[in-house]
Amino acid sequence: MAGFADKLRSVLTKKTNEGEEFPHEYVLNVEGMKCEHCSGRIVAVLNKLDGIQAEADIEAKTVTLRTKAEIDAEFIKDAVAKIGDFAVSAVNKVK
Repeated sequence: MAGFADKLRSVLTKKTNEGEEFPHEYVLNVEGMKCEHCSGRIVAVLNKLDGIQAEADIEAKTVTLRTKAEIDAEFIKDAVAKIGDFAVSAVNKVK
């Protein structure tokens, strides 16, 4: 996971929109997230990365990411899959 963390940190060092701490928002549909332990593990790992705020909705099976810079959908799918037995079936950019 260290490689993903380093790569994500470098991606998130890009300049952000002025006035907004986390101007980008994504909703991830996460397969395999069945309980609070699963969602907590995903959120804990993602929140340790600079430039990301994550929160999960177990019932909807989604994770909302607020980021300082735009992120690559395929990269975030791979990162979440490495956390555990999870798969991101969709990444929807909200703003």
